[in-house]
Amino acid sequence: MGYIKGLFTGAIVGAVGALLLTPKRGDEWRATLKDRADQAKGRATNIGGTVGTAATEVKGHGAEILGTVVQKGAEMKEEVAAHLGDVKSSVTTAAQGIAGEVTSATGDLKKDASTAGDMAKDAASTVSDAAAAGKDAVAEKADDAKLQAHLAAMEAQEKSGEKV
Repeated sequence: MGYIKGLFTGAIVGAVGALLLTPKRGDEWRATLKDRADQAKGRATNIGGTVGTAATEVKGHGAEILGTVVQKGAEMKEEVAAHLGDVKSSVTTAAQGIAGEVTSATGDLKKDASTAGDMAKDAASTVSDAAAAGKDAVAEKADDAKLQAHLAAMEAQEKSGEKV
Protein backbone atom coordinates (compact mmCIF):
# COMPACT_ATOMS: atom_id res chain seq x y z
CA MET A 1 0.00 0.00 0.00
CA GLY A 2 2.90 2.37 0.81
CA TYR A 3 4.42 1.78 -2.64
CA ILE A 4 1.26 2.87 -4.46
CA LYS A 5 0.86 5.90 -2.22
CA GLY A 6 4.47 6.92 -2.87
CA LEU A 7 3.99 6.39 -6.62
CA PHE A 8 0.98 8.73 -6.72
CA THR A 9 2.66 11.33 -4.52
CA GLY A 10 5.75 11.30 -6.74
CA ALA A 11 3.65 11.63 -9.90
CA ILE A 12 1.74 14.60 -8.50
CA VAL A 13 4.87 16.35 -7.23
CA GLY A 14 6.57 15.75 -10.60
CA ALA A 15 3.61 17.09 -12.56
CA VAL A 16 3.32 20.20 -10.39
CA GLY A 17 7.06 20.78 -10.62
CA ALA A 18 7.02 20.45 -14.41
CA LEU A 19 4.12 22.88 -14.68
CA LEU A 20 5.73 25.42 -12.43
CA LEU A 21 9.03 25.35 -14.28
CA THR A 22 7.47 25.68 -17.74
CA PRO A 23 6.85 29.26 -18.86
CA LYS A 24 3.13 29.48 -19.75
CA ARG A 25 0.34 31.93 -19.32
CA GLY A 26 -2.23 31.52 -16.52
CA ASP A 27 -5.05 30.20 -18.70
CA GLU A 28 -2.66 27.72 -20.35
CA TRP A 29 -1.54 26.63 -16.86
CA ARG A 30 -5.09 26.05 -15.73
CA ALA A 31 -5.95 24.08 -18.87
CA THR A 32 -2.79 21.96 -18.55
CA LEU A 33 -3.42 21.36 -14.83
CA LYS A 34 -7.07 20.46 -15.52
CA ASP A 35 -6.04 18.00 -18.30
CA ARG A 36 -3.41 16.42 -16.12
CA ALA A 37 -5.80 16.22 -13.16
CA ASP A 38 -8.43 14.60 -15.38
CA GLN A 39 -5.85 12.12 -16.69
CA ALA A 40 -4.70 11.31 -13.14
CA LYS A 41 -8.32 10.93 -12.04
CA GLY A 42 -9.01 8.57 -14.97
CA ARG A 43 -5.94 6.49 -14.22
CA ALA A 44 -6.83 6.36 -10.51
CA THR A 45 -10.38 5.28 -11.40
CA ASN A 46 -9.07 2.55 -13.73
CA ILE A 47 -6.54 1.36 -11.15
CA GLY A 48 -9.15 1.47 -8.38
CA GLY A 49 -11.56 -0.57 -10.48
CA THR A 50 -8.86 -3.12 -11.33
CA VAL A 51 -7.76 -3.35 -7.70
CA GLY A 52 -11.38 -3.67 -6.54
CA THR A 53 -12.07 -6.45 -9.07
CA ALA A 54 -8.88 -8.26 -8.10
CA ALA A 55 -9.72 -7.90 -4.40
CA THR A 56 -13.19 -9.32 -4.99
CA GLU A 57 -11.72 -12.28 -6.91
CA VAL A 58 -9.11 -12.89 -4.21
CA LYS A 59 -11.81 -12.70 -1.55
CA GLY A 60 -13.92 -15.23 -3.48
CA HIS A 61 -10.99 -17.62 -3.92
CA GLY A 62 -10.07 -17.19 -0.25
CA ALA A 63 -13.61 -18.04 0.80
CA GLU A 64 -13.57 -21.14 -1.44
CA ILE A 65 -10.24 -22.27 -0.04
CA LEU A 66 -11.39 -21.63 3.53
CA GLY A 67 -14.56 -23.64 2.92
CA THR A 68 -12.53 -26.53 1.47
CA VAL A 69 -10.09 -26.44 4.39
CA VAL A 70 -12.90 -26.42 6.95
CA GLN A 71 -14.65 -29.32 5.19
CA LYS A 72 -11.44 -31.39 4.93
CA GLY A 73 -10.64 -30.63 8.58
CA ALA A 74 -14.07 -31.88 9.67
CA GLU A 75 -13.66 -35.04 7.56
CA MET A 76 -10.22 -35.70 9.03
CA LYS A 77 -11.55 -35.14 12.55
CA GLU A 78 -14.30 -37.72 12.00
CA GLU A 79 -11.84 -40.21 10.50
CA VAL A 80 -9.40 -39.77 13.37
CA ALA A 81 -12.20 -40.20 15.91
CA ALA A 82 -13.28 -43.44 14.20
CA HIS A 83 -9.73 -44.80 14.15
CA LEU A 84 -9.08 -43.70 17.71
CA GLY A 85 -11.90 -45.93 18.94
CA ASP A 86 -10.43 -48.89 17.01
CA VAL A 87 -6.94 -48.26 18.38
CA LYS A 88 -8.24 -47.89 21.94
CA SER A 89 -10.16 -51.17 21.64
CA SER A 90 -7.13 -52.98 20.21
CA VAL A 91 -4.84 -51.69 22.95
CA THR A 92 -7.34 -52.62 25.68
CA THR A 93 -7.74 -56.15 24.27
CA ALA A 94 -3.98 -56.61 23.97
CA ALA A 95 -3.43 -55.34 27.52
CA GLN A 96 -6.02 -57.75 28.91
CA GLY A 97 -4.39 -60.64 27.01
CA ILE A 98 -0.96 -59.71 28.30
CA ALA A 99 -2.28 -59.40 31.87
CA GLY A 100 -3.80 -62.89 31.60
CA GLU A 101 -0.55 -64.34 30.27
CA VAL A 102 1.48 -62.67 33.04
CA THR A 103 -0.91 -63.99 35.70
CA SER A 104 -0.71 -67.50 34.25
CA ALA A 105 3.08 -67.37 33.98
CA THR A 106 3.32 -66.10 37.57
CA GLY A 107 1.22 -69.02 38.79
CA ASP A 108 3.35 -71.49 36.82
CA LEU A 109 6.53 -69.97 38.24
CA LYS A 110 5.17 -70.23 41.80
CA LYS A 111 4.31 -73.91 41.24
CA ASP A 112 7.73 -74.59 39.69
CA ALA A 113 9.47 -72.81 42.58
CA SER A 114 7.47 -74.80 45.13
CA THR A 115 8.24 -78.07 43.32
CA ALA A 116 11.94 -77.15 43.11
CA GLY A 117 11.95 -76.36 46.84
CA ASP A 118 10.32 -79.71 47.65
CA MET A 119 12.81 -81.52 45.41
CA ALA A 120 15.71 -79.71 47.10
CA LYS A 121 14.38 -80.73 50.54
CA ASP A 122 14.00 -84.34 49.38
CA ALA A 123 17.53 -84.31 47.93
CA ALA A 124 18.93 -82.83 51.13
CA SER A 125 17.12 -85.47 53.19
CA THR A 126 18.42 -88.23 50.89
CA VAL A 127 21.97 -86.90 51.11
CA SER A 128 21.67 -86.60 54.88
CA ASP A 129 20.33 -90.16 55.14
CA ALA A 130 23.09 -91.44 52.83
CA ALA A 131 25.72 -89.60 54.85
CA ALA A 132 24.41 -91.07 58.10
CA ALA A 133 24.31 -94.56 56.54
CA GLY A 134 27.83 -94.05 55.17
CA LYS A 135 29.03 -92.92 58.58
CA ASP A 136 27.48 -95.94 60.24
CA ALA A 137 28.98 -98.26 57.61
CA VAL A 138 32.42 -96.69 58.01
CA ALA A 139 32.18 -96.96 61.80
CA GLU A 140 31.12 -100.61 61.51
CA LYS A 141 33.96 -101.34 59.07
CA ALA A 142 36.38 -99.57 61.38
CA ASP A 143 35.17 -101.63 64.32
CA ASP A 144 35.50 -104.81 62.22
CA ALA A 145 39.00 -103.78 61.13
CA LYS A 146 39.99 -103.11 64.77
CA LEU A 147 38.63 -106.50 65.79
CA GLN A 148 40.43 -108.23 62.93
CA ALA A 149 43.64 -106.42 63.83
CA HIS A 150 43.27 -107.37 67.48
CA LEU A 151 42.59 -111.01 66.56
CA ALA A 152 45.57 -111.07 64.23
CA ALA A 153 47.76 -109.63 66.98
CA MET A 154 46.55 -112.26 69.41
CA GLU A 155 47.30 -115.05 66.97
CA ALA A 156 50.72 -113.67 66.35
CA GLN A 157 51.43 -113.54 70.06
CA GLU A 158 50.18 -117.08 70.60
CA LYS A 159 52.49 -118.29 67.96
CA SER A 160 55.32 -116.42 69.49
CA GLY A 161 54.35 -117.50 73.02
CA GLU A 162 53.65 -114.17 74.51
CA LYS A 163 50.57 -113.11 76.34
CA VAL A 164 48.40 -110.35 75.08
